[in-house]
Amino acid sequence: MKIIDQDESIQDLQSGYFSRQVSRINPSSRHPKASALTVLSSNLEKFLNDQYIFLKNTKLQKPQITIPAILVGPTGLMLFYPCDAEGVFRALGEKWEQLKKRGQSYVPARPNPLILGQEMADALAGFLTEQQVDCRMIEPILFFANPNIHIDTNRPAVKMVLPDNLDRFIGGLLKAEVVFDRDTIRKIINALMIDTRKVDAAVAREVQDEFAFKDLPAIKSDRWKPFTDLPRDEPVMAQKVPFTRQQWFMLMLLIFTNIIILTTLVVVVLTSG
Repeated sequence: MKIIDQDESIQDLQSGYFSRQVSRINPSSRHPKASALTVLSSNLEKFLNDQYIFLKNTKLQKPQITIPAILVGPTGLMLFYPCDAEGVFRALGEKWEQLKKRGQSYVPARPNPLILGQEMADALAGFLTEQQVDCRMIEPILFFANPNIHIDTNRPAVKMVLPDNLDRFIGGLLKAEVVFDRDTIRKIINALMIDTRKVDAAVAREVQDEFAFKDLPAIKSDRWKPFTDLPRDEPVMAQKVPFTRQQWFMLMLLIFTNIIILTTLVVVVLTSG
């Protein structure tokens, strides 16, 4: 799996509504879900191949929104909202409630990750539609990294993944139906990396160097180089065999020796007859 952290490459946009709501989860941290995001990306990276692209901190301008994590691959487009929350919660449709520390009653919890996750997915779908990119259905997913969390669910509006069923989720992802080909994945990544960023050529070049793009043409000031670093659908035998010079020498010596032996055998057979 290829990981691209856009927050490390582009200066932050002015904080919008979604970013302000997300920051309320943990006001002491600028990246409140950093640990949960790391847990998610490290686990996905163990099992997913390079056909999957994991975008961290994708920023859109309209609306001003920072999407923590987007996974694009053959099995679809998933938007992850990672969270480090702990405690006892209840998810009923779009309702998100937390159990009081004292007593047995639930109270509405803020911010509501169910609503934020769905609104982020809607904003992303709207943006990709404007870019004329066929993204099919975007699936918002809430990922809770803290093992000290318990959630009672009743048809929650957004799919939720807890620490103890993350492996099962990844297994299902690997077995899911293929819906995107390589060209569609590239178009989605290009759209997400080009948007928002009215950066100058110097910043764009630094980003390209960081992502190790190769054979790039001259950079335009208003666009990034389209993402092309996806594996080709080629059989293994079609790939070039990386022999060293010594290995080639030994191979040629072996072939030459076999030729001499075969020639000697033919001569012996003919002369004995």
